[in-house]
This record gives sequence, structure tokens and C-alpha cells, in this order.
Amino acid sequence: MNNLINRISNAFKRQKQPSVNYTYVDRYRLLKYVDQLRSSDKSSMIPAATIEANANGPAANARSLKPYTYSEQIAFLTKKLKENDQLIEERWKGNIDPKSFQTFRMETCLATRLAIMDASSNNKLIIWVSRYNPKGHDGIPSILLLLEDVQNNDQSAHYFSLYNLLLGLLNNSLPKLIYPVYRSNLKDFHNDPLALFQTMSAELVKNPIGFFKNIGAEVLDEQCIQTLYRVRDACLADSSVNISTAVSIGYPIYIMEASDESLNAEKDLYENKDATAVMSDHEHEAHLEAM
Repeated sequence: MNNLINRISNAFKRQKQPSVNYTYVDRYRLLKYVDQLRSSDKSSMIPAATIEANANGPAANARSLKPYTYSEQIAFLTKKLKENDQLIEERWKGNIDPKSFQTFRMETCLATRLAIMDASSNNKLIIWVSRYNPKGHDGIPSILLLLEDVQNNDQSAHYFSLYNLLLGLLNNSLPKLIYPVYRSNLKDFHNDPLALFQTMSAELVKNPIGFFKNIGAEVLDEQCIQTLYRVRDACLADSSVNISTAVSIGYPIYIMEASDESLNAEKDLYENKDATAVMSDHEHEAHLEAM
């Protein structure tokens, strides 16, 4: 009987998953999404052997276990989102086709990680900033802002065709980030809060790294990352420089380090520095011709 048990156990053993080091995982959202999808998909169950004793002798039965590694949960979630046409594998580029208004997106990009102190809890808030400037290539500039450990209630992504109050959208996603703006501009805020929001929103679009540094953020590092994220808000933001910029604000489900080679020749098109991104006249003309 022991040989039988061993053969059954070996038959149902979990295949060993390759080890993956994740920079960040939103364990709460990941488990919640996987559980929701698994409730209607029995094929997702991972079998494991159990041995039951009854009047007729031992009987082997398969019971179901939750995927217990991040790699398994992420692989399952990604697979189901693709099957359900709920995942787009690139950043939003400002197009207004309703098919592009998906909540979940996945991409590989170059991003800078920043940390800013939350005075109310004395904890650090982590923000990832990825700014892409196509220059003479097809498309418009885009910015991705990923906010770690934000447990707001999930809702469908909001896409705006034009929005000049980006700071307001950021406030919807993580109000604690906006407190330093109030503190450092109290006089302007009391005199004309709308004008302050417009000015600061334009600064955020033109130079996101500089914007966060000005409100106390510490620049940690720049990495090539792969990430699956949930879009909270996205808009074509007016920065008063040449053309609008497609900005996406999201909550990362996971972030893992990727190789620079995965960006191919586009690595030089990322501008994650403390500098205002403005196209030269030549780049602007080339961009308009490519559109």
C-alpha cells in the first residue's frame, strides 16, 4: 500500500516553478482577483493527492489547493485576463477607441522609483514614474505613475480625452500625496486653489520627477521593469508644451526587474530625469508628420 500511496503522490506533485524575485507584489489584490476568477473556473485547481480509508480499503482522491506561489497566481491571473479580453499589453497612448479603455494593462518599461514620507503615518509612499517621449516616432508622449500599497476600492478605469487638472486625478488615487503640495503652497492655495491646481498639474506633466522632488520625494533608483497594473485614471493632460501627454495612474499588481534588452532600441526614448521634457522644433515637426 505504501508503494501505491507514493505513486499517487508523485503523480499529483506540483511542478516546480522557476524562482522569480519580485520587486513588489500587491498581495491583497492578487489574491482577491485570483479567488474571484477561480470561483468560476474549476480547471484552475491544482490537484494534490489525499488518501482516505473506508470499508473497502484506501481510496485516492484529488482535492483542490490554491496556487500558493506568486508566480502561479500571477500566471493564472494573466492567462484569464487575456482569455477574457481584459488585458492590453502596452501603455495607453491617448487613443480614444473604447476598446483601448481597459482596466488592466501590462508592459515593460524603464521607470524611476521614488519615496515620499507620509506625515500622517510616518511611512514612505512609493511611486514609480516612467516618462516616454517618442520624439520623431509614431505616438504622443506618455507618463505612467504607479502607486504602491494603495488599498482604495477598485472601480473601472476612467479615461478622459482632455484634462488640465491632473493633480485632481492624483488626489483621487492617493490623497496623501497632495498634502505636501498644500503645505508648500498654502498662500497660493488659499488665494486661488484652481489656479494652483492648474499650474501644478502642468508642472507634473512637464517634469514628474522634479515635481515629486519639490514636494520632498527621494529618488531611489531607475530600473527596467515588467509590470501588471490596474488603471485608476488616465487622461490626455495639457502641459502647455507643444502637444498633450497621455498620463496613466495605476496600482501595480506586481513589479519585477526586466532586462534592458527587452526594450530594444526604445530605451533612449525614456526620460526619467529631473528635467522638463520639451520636444525640439525638429522633433515636433517629425512627430506631427508621423501622426
